[in-house]
Amino acid sequence: MIIVALVADDSDGPESEEVGSPMGDASDDRAVSGECENVHAAHAVAMWSAVMADEMTSAECPWPYEPFLTSMDGGKEDASLAAPFEARCYDDLWQMLSTMSVGVCQVARIADWPAPGFVFGFTYAVGPPGCPADTAVVVMSVAEHATRALRDASAHDVASSADPTFVLGRWVITLTGSGDIQPIAEELRSLGAAEVTA
Repeated sequence: MIIVALVADDSDGPESEEVGSPMGDASDDRAVSGECENVHAAHAVAMWSAVMADEMTSAECPWPYEPFLTSMDGGKEDASLAAPFEARCYDDLWQMLSTMSVGVCQVARIADWPAPGFVFGFTYAVGPPGCPADTAVVVMSVAEHATRALRDASAHDVASSADPTFVLGRWVITLTGSGDIQPIAEELRSLGAAEVTA
C-alpha cells in the first residue's frame, strides 16, 4: 500500500507574469486549440500539477505550451541515449511506485533546473510505507525539456554531479537522497529509461 501526502510547494511557485494567458498567440505554432484549448483553460492557475500535465499530454497539445514556453534552441542530441523524445504521463511513475513497497512522502513542483531547456517538472520524495518521521528518502526529480537536444544536453550536465541520472521521454530524471536508490533505478530501467553517464 502506498501512503501519499501531497505537499504544496508555495515557496517557489510561479510569479504572476509566468502564468500568462491560457491561450496561445495565433501566430505561434505551439498555440493551443480545439480539445487542447478546452483542457488548458481549466489549468490557467498557479497550482500546476502532474495530473494537469497528464491531461495536456492526453489532449496531444503542442509542446511546449503556455505558460511554459521556452527557447527551443541549443543543446546537442546524444544518439547513444536510447530513449525516444516523446510525451510520457506522470501516471506511469505513480504506477511504477505503486508496485513497490514504498510511500510517496511529498510531491512538489521544481522551481529551477540547473541546465537549459527546462519546461517544468516535479520531485517525488519516496520513503518507507507510511513515511515515518526522520526516515531516509529518495528524491526522484523529473524535469521535462523542450527538445531532445536540450534534454540530452541537460542530462549530461546534471549527470556530472554523480547522482544517478536517466532520460525517459521528454524527462531528465535524477535520484538523490539517503534512501536506497537502486530499487527505483531498476524500476526506471524497466520503464525504458536510459541511464546517462557524465
